[in-house]
Amino acid sequence: MDWLCFSCLPITLFVVAIGLPTTAYIGWAGYLWSRRRTMRAQILREACAVCDAPVREATDGTYVCGNCGFDMGWRDDPARKAKVEDIREIRMALSELEQGIGELELAVLYAKANIWGVGQTDLKYRSCENAEQHFLSGLSMLDRLALRYPRLAELPFPGERIGELSMSGADVNGILGLVLAAGVRRKVRDGLIAALADSRAAYFGLEAIAADLGDEVQSIA
Repeated sequence: MDWLCFSCLPITLFVVAIGLPTTAYIGWAGYLWSRRRTMRAQILREACAVCDAPVREATDGTYVCGNCGFDMGWRDDPARKAKVEDIREIRMALSELEQGIGELELAVLYAKANIWGVGQTDLKYRSCENAEQHFLSGLSMLDRLALRYPRLAELPFPGERIGELSMSGADVNGILGLVLAAGVRRKVRDGLIAALADSRAAYFGLEAIAADLGDEVQSIA
């Protein structure tokens, strides 16, 4: 019996050395795939331009919101038209910010894994670049509104440091390489976490502005 157990040891070691990392990688890949699918479903959902509540659009794109009462006629109402258009643009910017935040969340996950030598740095940098593109797109939509709504300037929108972070670090091999690169990778991780916190704060601040404008539009008789 002892001989039999000893003969099974190489097989056991092989399963542990190959099977567990493979299982972990499959689980990791599945988790990331699920996150991206959830992000896409959130982006593609039909939502009210004023209050962001779920709606069901007609084939011509019109709808009446059961939450705030918005209908397309509000866009032609002189008393409401300007604010409805502003809200629509803010909601579009929020959609871009939401996508950017999703990409930045992935970048943080990649950055945390990279410290231990898991995954490729290219994945982290690609997510950073995607996040930056979405943030810049969202900010460009808000340029026209900046003068009318000074609160926009107070929001901590992510800046150039995301692009700068995406240029830091490189893949390394071996235990010594991981040890030497650990400091740089921790700095990248901490920078991404800070950028993510700012982007979330900017998102909630912008959402609050949209909500206040929605209340103003709804209060117009």
